[in-house]
Amino acid sequence: MGNNNLIAVIDPGTSNIKVFVGQKGDHGTRLSAGAIEKSSGIRRGEIINTLHTSDCLARTLKKIKDEQGVEINQAYIVCATEDMACLSKNGDMDRSANLRETVISRSELDSMKKDIAEACKSQGRMVYSTIPQVYSVDDWMGLPESEVEGTMGRHISASYKVITGKSSFALACGKVLDNVGIEVKGYIVSPIASAYSTLSEDERELGVALVDIGSSKTSIVVIKENIVRYVAVISFGGNNITEDIMKECNVVREVAEEIKRHHSSCIPALAEHDRMFVIPSPAGKEKRKYSFDFISEIIGARVSEILEAVLWHIEQSGYMEELGMGLVLTGGSSNILHIDKLAEQITKLGTRIGEPSGNISNDTEINISDPSYSAAIGAIQYCLNEYAQPEYITDFSKNRFTSVNRKDENLFTDVENGKGVNKKVERTDADREGMEKELERQKEKERRKKEKEDERARKEEEKARKEEEKRKQREEKERLKEERRKERASRPGLLDKLKKSLMDSDMFTDDNEA
Repeated sequence: MGNNNLIAVIDPGTSNIKVFVGQKGDHGTRLSAGAIEKSSGIRRGEIINTLHTSDCLARTLKKIKDEQGVEINQAYIVCATEDMACLSKNGDMDRSANLRETVISRSELDSMKKDIAEACKSQGRMVYSTIPQVYSVDDWMGLPESEVEGTMGRHISASYKVITGKSSFALACGKVLDNVGIEVKGYIVSPIASAYSTLSEDERELGVALVDIGSSKTSIVVIKENIVRYVAVISFGGNNITEDIMKECNVVREVAEEIKRHHSSCIPALAEHDRMFVIPSPAGKEKRKYSFDFISEIIGARVSEILEAVLWHIEQSGYMEELGMGLVLTGGSSNILHIDKLAEQITKLGTRIGEPSGNISNDTEINISDPSYSAAIGAIQYCLNEYAQPEYITDFSKNRFTSVNRKDENLFTDVENGKGVNKKVERTDADREGMEKELERQKEKERRKKEKEDERARKEEEKARKEEEKRKQREEKERLKEERRKERASRPGLLDKLKKSLMDSDMFTDDNEA
């Protein structure tokens, strides 16, 4: 990108890879270029095959260059891995004697934040964001960060939310972007990005939970007083709904997606009861028909499961009673009919569907008002500082997890003595071997997980088979019992037999005859 004002964002989703380029316009964000390509090598939001993902990303970048004349050489990555965790941490600092008579500086607050982030790093995990919640300076408590800088005091204490995830995701992304000649500028947590493109200032201030329902996972962010209070990721999404339809209706994925997106509600009571969905069959076979009621029950069962998990996380956040603006649903699966009404039934929170907004002009042919683009558009918006707060972006130009040079060298970026001076450190064979081992471990974990799922499915099928056998046995017993009852009812009773016997005997001879 020759224009330094352009910001590129890559959103590597399980279903699609989205690449958008934006810049500040006269009245907001201007989307200058963009392209979408079906994903390859990505499972549940994580890159498991760097070669396949590199090929997919290369095609997307070529499309942008050839059709829109924009060449990308650096980008931010949108991320939300299913193992993402939100930790609560506290930090404090006693100011040195020579600083006690001076005001608190930004560098002191940044130093506290950096110490917290370093303390939260562990083997195989990295810190994506360190978000201050509230500060205390001496006897002054409950101060927002904006009021601390410039205050005088001897002791500073603060609470933080620290968002962490597996470092293997960053390593895999670094490898993919190395392969296509792009520098990683930083990583942005997906639900936080979605919040900036879909939420109003009132919602962020008064309290809201944003839920981004993607294809393989659902991410949640709780915001109150314009501060991120909680982040979580659930390993269920739109693909689970699609797979349920595939299984119950015995259809291919494309047909199941069509059914899910366009042909039924997730609330059976609101489905079109007199309509049928006809599934084409091979020549010579009868077409299959399914009622919208039946399909609605399938979709509703899985959506309810997802929303109940969302409710649990909101309760865990401790802000359930403080969400003055309720719930906002976004992401591709928020397009399911009546999902907002079902969310209101389950969570008892006022709910709306969130679409990208905020004075966006669009130079592309992409319909950016679709909720599936909320994260990518939001990432561009706050990278351009329309709403941005720096702690929400992990800057990998100063982080040793991500490569910098993309063509002839494999290099890390480091910080010398904490002074922000970049130095280049060559990636060793041990580093490469470690990354390969980490990716192999992820593949092995995915394989074991699939085996467990298959075993669980087998046990469920066996359980269902046994229950069906027991049901048939019970029905057979009931049938035999009913037959015996009818047989007994048709036989003459003991009293009837006795009367007949007496009537046939001489004891009842007529007196006249006698």
